[in-house]
Amino acid sequence: MSRHRIRRRTSHAWTALAALTVAAALAEPAAAGAQNGFLLGTPSGSLSIRAGYDHALAGSDIFNDPSTTGQLTLSKNSFSGPQLAVDLAARLSDRFDVVLGSSYAGSNARSHYRDFTETVGNNPNAEIEQTTTFQRVPITGSLRMYLAPRGRSIGRFAWVPNRIAPYIGGGGGFIWYKFQQKGDFIDFNTPEQRIFTSTFASSNWTGEAHAFAGLDYSINPRLAVTAETRYTWGRAGLSADFSGFQRIDLSGIGATAGLSVRF
Repeated sequence: MSRHRIRRRTSHAWTALAALTVAAALAEPAAAGAQNGFLLGTPSGSLSIRAGYDHALAGSDIFNDPSTTGQLTLSKNSFSGPQLAVDLAARLSDRFDVVLGSSYAGSNARSHYRDFTETVGNNPNAEIEQTTTFQRVPITGSLRMYLAPRGRSIGRFAWVPNRIAPYIGGGGGFIWYKFQQKGDFIDFNTPEQRIFTSTFASSNWTGEAHAFAGLDYSINPRLAVTAETRYTWGRAGLSADFSGFQRIDLSGIGATAGLSVRF
């Protein structure tokens, strides 16, 4: 009886060992896929997050007016600033993706009058200071085309990414902007040229168009470094605070880099 029980326990041990061996054999290809340069199945899309810098073209008269860049210590470069972008892409084919995206670009520039000061307490030469804010947030749809295959299939299941995959694309959407000047200003229409504190602001939505070029540099099958340069075009009306000015130029050239995750 005791030998029979021992044989049964030994049999169960061999069964468990065989099950673990089969499970390990089944799991090994999936682990190897992540480590050895292939995925089980072609990716259906990607999510990318990038950061960089956006150069505002500042081509409309609000940026060239003496009250903005003439009398104040501002230049056109004062309206450029950091940029953060997020894209969600769905794969259409080996060469094409449809992409939904958004980004933020903004600047917050402090300034004062170049040729005028005021008396504050015991200081007869205090600066007359302001802060100018310029922000842009587009929400876009794009078509992205890869100039070379971004990867290749091996057999029915495995997919191997190419190390470098350049792309171009374009699209359109909507862009929200905010242009605000806040601080102390001189009223040149009064004899004493009085100084007053105020906030002048304008914000609105308008249409936009864009074109871009970039590349993906694969680190592993799921992760890539993405670098992109994008030109955005748009103009919008200004509020009554800036009456008499033309539509504000929202165009810019941005350069960003970050990570893309394939799924």
